[in-house]
Amino acid sequence: MVSTDPGAAVAEEPAEIELVIHERRQQRRVRVGLAATVLIGRGVDCQVRVEHVSVSRRHARLKLSEPSFVEDLESQNGTQVFESSADVEARRATAVRPGQQVPVKIGSVLKIGNVLIGIERASPAVQTEPVPVRQGPAVLEDAEMRRVYALAERAAATALPVLILGETGVGKDVLAEHIHSSSSRSRGAFVRVNCGALSPALFESELFGHERGAFTNAGAAKVGLLELARGGTAFLDEIGELPLAMQVKLLHVLESGELTKVGGTRSQQVDLRIVAATNRELSREVKAGRFRKDLYFRLNSVSLHLPALRERRAEIVPLARLFLERFCIHAGLAVPELLPETEQLLQEYSWPGNVRELKNAMERAPILAGGGPIAPAYLRLDEQLEATAVLARDGSTKVRPAGRS
Repeated sequence: MVSTDPGAAVAEEPAEIELVIHERRQQRRVRVGLAATVLIGRGVDCQVRVEHVSVSRRHARLKLSEPSFVEDLESQNGTQVFESSADVEARRATAVRPGQQVPVKIGSVLKIGNVLIGIERASPAVQTEPVPVRQGPAVLEDAEMRRVYALAERAAATALPVLILGETGVGKDVLAEHIHSSSSRSRGAFVRVNCGALSPALFESELFGHERGAFTNAGAAKVGLLELARGGTAFLDEIGELPLAMQVKLLHVLESGELTKVGGTRSQQVDLRIVAATNRELSREVKAGRFRKDLYFRLNSVSLHLPALRERRAEIVPLARLFLERFCIHAGLAVPELLPETEQLLQEYSWPGNVRELKNAMERAPILAGGGPIAPAYLRLDEQLEATAVLARDGSTKVRPAGRS
């Protein structure tokens, strides 16, 4: 006989249970098998993905067969177990030490970082597989950004190469990783290649790998970055910096699905998806003879342009709050208040360094504030690049061009 007691052990329940994840004022239910052992965290290898700044990439392990338990995997912000929802209200929790296995049951509530996850009996349903989680960025308030991410979702479902365009610091790498995690290749590797940072002398070896003895000091064979992305996605950042000789070899990989290592005599099949990004206008680079036209058209199967931060004002303050919260949680600091005049300055500044500059400013500000609220002066915006912020006597913030008195 199956027990109907909501406090019964997991092992006494029917063959399915649900994890009820409370996130962003919403509930999401993930159905899992009774015999399952699942990883919970932000990482793409986790069966239960929770996109929250307080959750580590591999946060906790939950075992649902007898004896059922949760184990903290040395997470940044810890794991707690409440025996019931009433204990959540009363704040009666058992802290899970890293490596410790704390028993759980139907009706238990886990606190993973700052996210609550209830363990409940699954209701009858046709869908019995875990629900895949495809999260975009934490902040997506601008209409054009929503359009870009919607197109990225559609592109992710195909095998087509994707070219991401935009100024430095707009978040091209975040969009590339989202395309990967939204695709059927999400369980494969996501390999980042900064084409502008590779040494010209080692470019071919780093990208395509080499055989033993291919050149002086090649004492052992080397797996190239493209080969590492087999079954996954290779993100080629700053593709405009790729030398012409390497452009020919990359085009061959895109068209044939084969690559040949330096010093190799045979090509090998390599199944990967290419996502490229650049802050250059590649059409001009093609006209100038610095970028191959055939490679440009091959990469440009799907083109996504990310607008500069100054063009998406609705996202500035939400992003600032996100970066501030994320930094303070990781640093073990209380999250300070953003003063209204600080928010005004955030909105008025043109952010030449885009999202990257905003992130740096919000990670610096709480240190300068010393535990107090974030005043405009603590942003320390670059006066030479943009403007000098002047705090008026009445407490309002005015912005005047640098160099004027």
